[in-house]
Amino acid sequence: MKLPSSTFETAHYVVRNSSTHALFGFCATLYHPQSSLGILAALFVDPSKRNLSIGRSLHQRAIRGLLSRSPKPLRIQLGSGFPSFYLGIPMSDISEGATLKRWFDAKGWESSSQQGLFTLGIKNLASWEPPEGLLTGLQRYSFSFDLIHGRENADGVIEHVGLNASSEVQQLYLLALEDAKACGVVRAKSPIDGSLVGTIIITRSESVLARYIPTLSRGGKEVVGGIIAPVVPRDQQQAHIILQGLVLLGLRQNKAHGTGSTVLNWVKSEERDVLLNMGFDVLGAFEELSMAADDMIFS
Repeated sequence: MKLPSSTFETAHYVVRNSSTHALFGFCATLYHPQSSLGILAALFVDPSKRNLSIGRSLHQRAIRGLLSRSPKPLRIQLGSGFPSFYLGIPMSDISEGATLKRWFDAKGWESSSQQGLFTLGIKNLASWEPPEGLLTGLQRYSFSFDLIHGRENADGVIEHVGLNASSEVQQLYLLALEDAKACGVVRAKSPIDGSLVGTIIITRSESVLARYIPTLSRGGKEVVGGIIAPVVPRDQQQAHIILQGLVLLGLRQNKAHGTGSTVLNWVKSEERDVLLNMGFDVLGAFEELSMAADDMIFS
């Protein structure tokens, strides 16, 4: 997979059988020099070769590789949303997730900060209707919403995302704005002064973003619409109303494009329940971990 220029630098590691060259383990890492962020994006070990310290060796090699970057990363993150390998430790199966969490804690992540991230979906978009009271609630607060395409129309969007989201999310927005034929950004504006108070990406399955987010490019004949990376400041008044308005416009656009289902990616824990009340189901649950690079220890 080739990443867009000026985004992430990559380094990947493997463990193979020295004689047959059979692959026993793989680890993917990313480094974002602009934000000094190192990412451990994915770690796989052949199930038949577990308990042989393959995962431990790959983890150590990956972290050492990230720490050797210049300039040295300020933070190390476990989980990648762009490209979307895993948003973090998979937690859909709570028991398995807890086991994985303990494994990473023993490798030096115990003191890291945590963030829950979710992928949500609506499987039958054609029959979906807004829940009762949603439209009335949105009208009561008088936020305005519009849809824009292309960098030339993105007044304030890049600045808003840069102030309120991670470098990964910023890259998603930049790609979406460059792919004006298949992507757009919904903006929410304050009824008081017209300032930007929220954004979200909408995309078709043929967009460039689908190359980096596999849930947007499912196989078969089904056409999947995407709603990605809502950015609504947590301290924004009526944040849940703004979020609902952004998603509602995204769903309407997906419907207008004839999509059979919608995937909503990169949902934070505090946003999940609001969106479940709109008719979404949880497709995936993850726990992203991150910590200061200087605090990273090896075990």
